[in-house]
Amino acid sequence: MFLRLVAIFVLPIFLLAKEILVIQSYSSDFSWDKTYTESLSKELGSSHNLTFFEMNTKNIPKSEFSKMAEKAFQVYEEKKPDLVVLGDDNALQYVGPLLENSNTPIVYLGINNNPRHYFKDLPDNITGVLERPNLKRSVVYLSEIIPDSKKILILFDDGVTSDIVKSEYFGKKDKTIIDGCDVEIKQISSTSEWEKTILDAKDLYDFIIVGLYQTIKDESGKVMSMDNIITWTSENSQLPLFGFWDFSIGKNKTIGGYVISAEEMGKKAAVIVKMVFNGKKPQEILPISENDGRFLFSKSQVEKWKLDIPKKFKVSFIE
Repeated sequence: MFLRLVAIFVLPIFLLAKEILVIQSYSSDFSWDKTYTESLSKELGSSHNLTFFEMNTKNIPKSEFSKMAEKAFQVYEEKKPDLVVLGDDNALQYVGPLLENSNTPIVYLGINNNPRHYFKDLPDNITGVLERPNLKRSVVYLSEIIPDSKKILILFDDGVTSDIVKSEYFGKKDKTIIDGCDVEIKQISSTSEWEKTILDAKDLYDFIIVGLYQTIKDESGKVMSMDNIITWTSENSQLPLFGFWDFSIGKNKTIGGYVISAEEMGKKAAVIVKMVFNGKKPQEILPISENDGRFLFSKSQVEKWKLDIPKKFKVSFIE
């Protein structure tokens, strides 16, 4: 009888809604953030209360990242959340150390670097989802769509994530060989350089893979609209364009590719959050690596370039 009474009084505690603070490296104007925050809300919002804070580091100077992290920490102190989600590397690097001595569980997502690099010792209260763009597999798969490819250009901006990806796959070099193809990576900071690279590419490469382009600035130093950049690139490129992330694919964008999904990133982070709320400690949960991409292609872009996509790829199509 006593155990039954304990169960009656204890059970509602576990059913109470928890407070979750989601600290975004970027902002919801960026489709990556918009998609993963929607995914988190869908998976967790019906049972818990989510608060979002945007660091907006795609649009502010790097010198201001620490100040923005302090603002995020102020929100943390005001809200006193039961759990914090840190979205992408800048949030983990700048806010993570401010929370490492707290008792608050931290779940990260979209992390390209090794999380240990952001701490003297990796805290016990942290785990999450790693992000690993499928660069090598993408080159292999896309070379089947564009037969006899020998030279491939990969384009990135000069942001933190781009730096990490380049370092992981290319080291200190700008070129490598993947599956017999000469692959070159370029990191670009300005619209003029981006446009010149696209216009000059025809006689130098067989196709282009567009990575990230969110930190590219115009001549006045203003960050350009990512939609304007990818639309201009799609309209002016004389070579087929592919992508690593799902947000770069679609009508008036890139053709497609073996991509990482922000929606899946949010879902996997939500699974870890639920595990924590069900009693698991973060140090008991191994980080998940999100490197299982999916084939996503744009019907209109495939038709524009008159491409045949191998049936074995099991492609999902969008407009």
